[in-house]
Amino acid sequence: VLKHQGLRIDLNWQQRNYSHNFFPNQIILPRGYYIADAHTMKYFALNYKFPFAYPDLSLGPLVYLKRLKANLFFDGGTSTKSGESLKLQSTGIEITSDLHFLRFVFPMDLGFRYGYLPIEKHHFTELLFSVNLSNSIKTGPMGFLLKLLVSSLAVFFGARILPGVSLNGFPTAILVALIMGFLNAFLKPILVILTIPITLVTFGLFLLVINAGIILLVDSALDGFEVNSFFTAVVYSIIISLITWILEAIANPKPKQKVEN
Repeated sequence: VLKHQGLRIDLNWQQRNYSHNFFPNQIILPRGYYIADAHTMKYFALNYKFPFAYPDLSLGPLVYLKRLKANLFFDGGTSTKSGESLKLQSTGIEITSDLHFLRFVFPMDLGFRYGYLPIEKHHFTELLFSVNLSNSIKTGPMGFLLKLLVSSLAVFFGARILPGVSLNGFPTAILVALIMGFLNAFLKPILVILTIPITLVTFGLFLLVINAGIILLVDSALDGFEVNSFFTAVVYSIIISLITWILEAIANPKPKQKVEN
């Protein structure tokens, strides 16, 4: 299709034997339907996805909104149970956004779905949220060392600013930054997924709790680094994010645009 746009077609078929022990659905049903006990399901989906805005909006280290996307969909198929066939059909639009909360390395998709079931003449809306764990930072050795230096400086100066955080010198700050980076890359995505409902209800503020928990894990695992309370860990995580944002802005200034007369 056009640049940064995509057309996707899905075809699915599922057959389950008649018994009291069904295996869970292995295919995705047409949007707007919830059927758990069908014996046979045939399903297709048409999706046309495209970006329609690039706000590039940043609220400091708290939220970064990269772009807004739309997905037009049309789903159809049939579901059969005990010889009775049910026709399924839905159409609608999904609006999602590429977001980064609190400098979380993996982008999040947050948005909503509006759909219509032509056969039932029924409208429906759904909240959409996902975390893209396949996202990776494409940096070479120098890029990694620069990020490690920035993170280490943020850990070091944050400990100097905030009472209740003790750190035995800059080498310990490097170890803290390394361990935090590892936990943020592998543990934090799992915690974020498990706490999606709480995160949505609190408008992302629960991520502060996760960040504080990771800091306390580093505290328990590393000698020479100590945080005296959970509240201190929350504040410390915010200070680290602010210092990191400032240092990265200094290290990677945006190029000035030339104005032609």
